[in-house]
Amino acid sequence: MLHKNKYTPEIIAEKLFIDDVPVRTKFGVVHGLGGASAEAARLAAGAKKRREVDKIIVTGGVTAFDPLPLYGIMKFNRKYFTQGSLADTFGRVAEFLSPHREALLMADVMMSEGVEARDIIVEGGGYPTSTHAGENVDRLLEDKGLQADLVGEGALKVLGLVYNTRRMCCTWQRKFQDVEDGENMIIVPRSFYPFGFTSDNWPKSDLIKNCIVYPEMWKIDPGNPESLINTRPNDVMPFDEDTHRQRALRELEHINL
Repeated sequence: MLHKNKYTPEIIAEKLFIDDVPVRTKFGVVHGLGGASAEAARLAAGAKKRREVDKIIVTGGVTAFDPLPLYGIMKFNRKYFTQGSLADTFGRVAEFLSPHREALLMADVMMSEGVEARDIIVEGGGYPTSTHAGENVDRLLEDKGLQADLVGEGALKVLGLVYNTRRMCCTWQRKFQDVEDGENMIIVPRSFYPFGFTSDNWPKSDLIKNCIVYPEMWKIDPGNPESLINTRPNDVMPFDEDTHRQRALRELEHINL
């Protein structure tokens, strides 16, 4: 087991970051990410407009207020905030300080990006209450109509930021084990590099590495006895990436990403 501050970019690339699967699904889901929720929603809206998915589910019932990533991004990639008008700059900063619940903020951002309200499904019928990824999925699957739609479709695309997509896939795979016919679901990962970060430049920020990326690896490292995989087995399990990828490429419509 490695301490979370002893991970390396090479370990992260192999064990945490996850390859996209170039297929189309009817449903996609975006989990709240605190202050990064708006950026995740903006990137997911782009996927919707490219017809990667038909409908997007948003989930997360805690407030999006989260100044830590704001500080890290401002320090490393100030251009993310300064591009565009002064109003754009204030708007981007305000997204990290929003008092709104994650799912509601994400729905607002998506609609401002041109996604129609009828194509957005909000946790709790517009009253999101979940506080972590396991609860996110539980609250969504409590909607038996949505559960039936997902299982009937047979596939779900998990739209996330590059550092958290695997954990969300781990959670959906575990939760579908408890749903009738859910073990047959295909889970399709779709990751985005946010805030102007790339596969080459993200390791240059110690704050991003040590406060955001490495702790995500810590949460799902099977060799870490304190990981979610080992402490919350009802919420998280290792994601069978190869099986889901092979099934997706065999059974779903291929697209260009």
